[in-house]
Amino acid sequence: MYEKIYLSKKNTFKTISLAIIFLAIIIKQFYYGRSGTLQLGDFLYILPFFMIILAEKKIVINSIDLNIYIFVFFAIIINIIYYINYLDIKFIYSCLYLVYNLAIIYIVRFYNLDLYFSKTVLLAAKMVLIAQLIIYFLGEGRYFSYRYMGTFNDPNQFGYYIFSMLSLIHVNNKFLKNKGIIIWILIASFLIYLSQSTSIVLGLILFILLYFLYLDNNDKKNKYYIIAGIAFFLIFVVFILNRSLLYESLIFQNNRIINKFRNTSGVFDMLYKFAIDRSMTGIILKPSAFLYGSGEGMFLRFNELSEIHSTFIGFAFYYGLVPFLFFIKWIYKNISNISKDLYCVYISMFFIAFTLANHRQPTFWMLIVLAYNPLMKQLKRNSEHITKEIV
Repeated sequence: MYEKIYLSKKNTFKTISLAIIFLAIIIKQFYYGRSGTLQLGDFLYILPFFMIILAEKKIVINSIDLNIYIFVFFAIIINIIYYINYLDIKFIYSCLYLVYNLAIIYIVRFYNLDLYFSKTVLLAAKMVLIAQLIIYFLGEGRYFSYRYMGTFNDPNQFGYYIFSMLSLIHVNNKFLKNKGIIIWILIASFLIYLSQSTSIVLGLILFILLYFLYLDNNDKKNKYYIIAGIAFFLIFVVFILNRSLLYESLIFQNNRIINKFRNTSGVFDMLYKFAIDRSMTGIILKPSAFLYGSGEGMFLRFNELSEIHSTFIGFAFYYGLVPFLFFIKWIYKNISNISKDLYCVYISMFFIAFTLANHRQPTFWMLIVLAYNPLMKQLKRNSEHITKEIV
């Protein structure tokens, strides 16, 4: 099936389904409902899944995805057990989101050998960044205090979506052997800093550092021009534009990041405050849940109004150690062949996943599946060959 897709040309089925995926990525940025709920873009994301099933007349599960299906199977059982006990509908919602995630994985796995798919995702991601930049300068974006959130209703989700668009641009540029990532780094950096999301800002810094560290040998000669360009861009934004709200926002963000690490008496105190800040009271009150799972719902049990702000810690706590290991094994199998110049995407992405809950964002799963593209293996082999020649 997958080889056939890679060799196939455009057809009506592919054109329509890729157009829907394009619209889904574009429309997903416009939030109308409450944060953490399904948006219009999510419903568009699901449509290609049904189109693929109808066209293929069967469901084909790739062997590399077996572990994530096992994880979801256990997770649904655990959530249903807790739903029967507490009658909290959030446990059922969590089950539906897990199934939704599987649909995203299936779609991307189906298309991840298709260069038209890569071009579609690349164009959509660029348009999202341009759209959010225009919305900001037109003054049409939303704010939460000094925290800018564009067309979203949560600054963290805004920041993550911008970061994931940058990541999709970089990954698909590598697939298509394109260049020109720097302008997108600049735009994403500007928007992410406005969101004042500490986790995303730190993740972005990690992204940029790793990008320069593992820069292609052919691009290293341009490194100093790139750094000078970023410095000029920041000076232009802060001083030439001289927007008082932006300046206050920058000061607010600096203080916000510093306060995350201030007034801690040691490592354990810092970890405790981190747990409280990330709504992880449950892991302090009931650490035994890491063995058998607590279910994803009824957060008032742990004196919390919301979920744990960490995808990895949350999944381990909600579903227990054994299912969580299947989840980790699935991730490892997907990312084990990435080339060094894509470390910036996946290391920073997983760093953010430790401090924010991003498992309801389709781009989180999309990026993991894209990491297994056989083109990645070729990129890695090429990178290792070049390194050996230099040495």
